[in-house]
Parts: sequence; structure tokens; C-alpha cells
Amino acid sequence: MAKVRFPPIADIADAATLSGRPGGIQVTRVSRLGLPLLAVGAAVLMPQAVTAQEKENPSTTEKIPNDTSPVSTAPLQQWELQDPQLSLQVRGDANHCFDIHNVSPQEELAACNKLLVNRDWANATGLAALYVGRSFAYDRMGDHQRAIDDLTEALNEKPDYQSATYLRGLQYYRAGDSQSAIRDYSEAIRLKPDDFYALRDRGLTYLKIGDNRKAVADFDEAIRLKPSESKTFNDRGVAYLRSGDLQHAIADFSRCIRLDPRDMNAFENRGKAYYKRGDLPDAIADLSEAIRLKPDSSSAFLNRAAAYNRAADLPRAIADLNEAIRLRPGSADAYYGRGIAYGRSGDLRRAVIDFTEAIRLKPNYAMAYYYRGNAYGKLGESLRALADHESALRLDPDIAKAENEQSH
Repeated sequence: MAKVRFPPIADIADAATLSGRPGGIQVTRVSRLGLPLLAVGAAVLMPQAVTAQEKENPSTTEKIPNDTSPVSTAPLQQWELQDPQLSLQVRGDANHCFDIHNVSPQEELAACNKLLVNRDWANATGLAALYVGRSFAYDRMGDHQRAIDDLTEALNEKPDYQSATYLRGLQYYRAGDSQSAIRDYSEAIRLKPDDFYALRDRGLTYLKIGDNRKAVADFDEAIRLKPSESKTFNDRGVAYLRSGDLQHAIADFSRCIRLDPRDMNAFENRGKAYYKRGDLPDAIADLSEAIRLKPDSSSAFLNRAAAYNRAADLPRAIADLNEAIRLRPGSADAYYGRGIAYGRSGDLRRAVIDFTEAIRLKPNYAMAYYYRGNAYGKLGESLRALADHESALRLDPDIAKAENEQSH
């Protein structure tokens, strides 16, 4: 039987996953203004032919430290200086308008609306700040366009409002408009050149659109401003990884781990870099640590399965793929990977079943068609093999060339 292999792993999917899952950015921390920042999530060892890769679920947002969110306190202090007689109701609404922790987004929205409809109250409290406050509520509700509209109103009231410019860039990113996000981040940086958050988030946006050189430049500056911020080293490591610079990628992931030994994403990303460099024992060790830190990570099991597969430890590869499927039953890539492992083990019927399920979950999965065709061919079902290879070539005309290059 001809050897059936995992194809080469792909570069990391779009930077990570935001709430709402635009582009793949993972919410792992929050800015000093109370909105989640972008952070690179763990890489997934996917087939090269896959273009719409599956991503992990976003993590939950951490609570903002009390000393990092001036929006939650400064407006009230300002308003009370302007008018000490503001009613308790107004003060309560003002508190709720900027409270993303203790009230629901609907309550936050209602409080902001009550202040905005009363022009005297709005003028006394600061109209631009209220629009920013209401944008927080829309953000929490996943209505990024309305958040953008409110931040635009804030900027109409106060054109040099640097924080609103930065926050609108974040909302554009979440809405999938990377170019507008970069434009706003750049303006925020012009207004405040040492804004770590704007630099870091612009770097992540460049990472999303594949401009790794500009991403590295922004991460360099962000690291200069905050050298103890571990996640920025992970982010820059991903940019290096996507550029094929494995030495610098591994160095950055290692620096992130030294600063934060519990950063699961850095272990998983470094494991991927080791895998690409051919250091399978180190790859398996890092991916095992990622699993220890986050036992419910389907991507970590999927990645370790790829390493076990390359090490020819097929029973462990299949066991990891079983767990990846248990954790994420709708993962076409996990079924595809298990089909590859079954094919290498000689269990062609099970391979066909798994490739078929991968195709059901992802109908344009060219590699699944290609390898199911190989399995049918080994089983003597030549017509089905031919049909699958034709489907694979229709979906990806370069698939046969890529497979031929891999065999040399």
C-alpha cells in the first residue's frame, strides 16, 4: 500500500479570535478603556490546501483591573465638578453607562440613552464621552456597526479624541474592515505615538491581512514600550512563524513563556514551530504542556496528532484525533486528520468514512477528496477514485502538483 501522509502544516490562521469571531482574534485581555484587545491565539496544524481554517472558540474576557479603566471613574469626577447638584439618578445612570462588569449590556445601553436624550444632562456630562460609553454597550451586544456610528459621533464632537479613534479602529477590526481599522489605529498613533495598545492592535491587523513585515515593526515598537508584556512576544513570534523565520519565532515564543509560564498559546505556537523545524520530541513536549494547561483545546490535540503522525506513532495520533473530535464534533480537519492516520495504518474503510465526514462538514475540502480518492484506489474502486480526484482538481487545480512536490 502506498504511504498516505499528512500534508505540510499551514501557517497560522488569521491572527486569533475576537468575540463575534471576526478574523480569528482571541479575547484574552482588556485595554485600559475597558474593551477587549486583540491577542494571537494558538496555531492549528492544518492542511496546506485549507483556506478557511476552523478556529477555537473565543475565551472569556478578563475583568478590568481597577487601575486600568479611567473611563469608569473619570467622567463622574468631571461631571460632579461641573454640577455638584446632579441628581442621584443621573449619577446612577452615568455609573451604569460606563459599567461593563456589573450590569448587562442592555442596562448599560438604557442608561446611556437616558443621558443622551436629555440635552442638558448630555452637555453637562460630556456628549463625546457618552457616545463612547454607549459604544461599549453596542460592542458587548455584538453590534459593531452601531458602535462605530457612536464613536464617529464622539469624534464629530471632539475630532482629536484619541481614545475614540483607537476604539473605532477596534470596532472596524471586529466588523471585518481591516483597512479602516489600520487607518484609525494609525491616526491614534499619530495623536499619541507611545500608545502601546494602538501599536499592538495595528500589528495584529497587519498580521491578519498577511503583512508580516509591518506587523513585526509594530510589535517591535510595542515591545520597546512595554517589554514585560508577554503576549506581544507571542504575537511577534506568530509574525515570524508566518514569514518562515523559525529561529526568531521560537525565541519570541520562549520569551513569552519565560514571562508567563501558563500561556497555553505560546506553548502551542512554539510546538508548531518545532514541528515545522522537524524537532518532533520538542514539538510533542510543548503541545503536551499546552494540553495540560488547557485540556479542552481541540486544536492542541489536533496539532499533537500531526506530530505523532510524523513520528509514525499512529495509535497516539488516532487517540489525539479521537479527543479532538470529542471536543469539537464539527471539526472537518479532525476527521480529515484521522482519515489520514487510518489510511497510513492500513484501515482504508475507516479512512473513507472519515474523509466522507470531513467532506460533509466542509464540502469544498479538496484534500479530503484527494485522499479519499487514494483510499478508493487502494480498495480497487477505480470509478469512485477517479470521481474524487476530479473533484479535488476542480476545487484546487494545483493539488496534484503540490502532492508530487511533497513526495520528493
